[in-house]
Amino acid sequence: MPANILILPLIAGYWFVHFCYYFHFRSQRLDGYRLLIESAIAGTFLLFLGRLITFGVSATAFGHWFRPIWASFAPVDFSGTGAATLALGMAAPIAVNRWLVTKEDARARAIGKHGNNFLRLTFNAQVRERTISVTLDNRKTYIGYMVDAPSLDPNDSYVRLLPLLSGYRDKDTLELKFTTTYSDFYGDDAEPLDFTVAFPIAQVRMASFFDERVKDDVIIEKVVPEEVVNGKDAALPHAG
Repeated sequence: MPANILILPLIAGYWFVHFCYYFHFRSQRLDGYRLLIESAIAGTFLLFLGRLITFGVSATAFGHWFRPIWASFAPVDFSGTGAATLALGMAAPIAVNRWLVTKEDARARAIGKHGNNFLRLTFNAQVRERTISVTLDNRKTYIGYMVDAPSLDPNDSYVRLLPLLSGYRDKDTLELKFTTTYSDFYGDDAEPLDFTVAFPIAQVRMASFFDERVKDDVIIEKVVPEEVVNGKDAALPHAG
């Protein structure tokens, strides 16, 4: 196969790896060289399938009729195989995403297998709609629901939280002291989403699930809109 045709399987492999949910979330953490290698591997498999398809079609009556038409359009050896491979690479992610794996399942699998403990914690907090406690390097502490959990993308370096409580940890004992109850402000004249806070992952010093029973004198009401808890708030930009 001519070298200039080989660019088509490589493009097909990159397209497949990037847009197929099963591989997409993992590919976010790959650097340029590893992504190129995995794209080449995927392109090799697609090239094999593309060659089988073109070989099978060329053996039919339709292939004998279509071959001279294609040769006049692209008079390069194996150009038909390259075009078939490119078409496969673009069509395969649509089929896989629709019938084999959902975006949520693929993301959960990628984070569970390749993510660190913080990614798993924040992702589970968002999916399970659990309150989480996050303490920053300035000892500021927020208790609330995850709005945007970080992904495997290295550029996704922020966390967005809808707070229910906030406070600080004592500098000597690290005892948690609450100073603000945000549910007092979530009324008819205020949108809870107006109180979301975003902070870099690098500033997080401690994070864990929060059990409201730990603080007997604090009542935590679930005032989070369902579309926010489920990550369906498309109107708000991503904090990262």
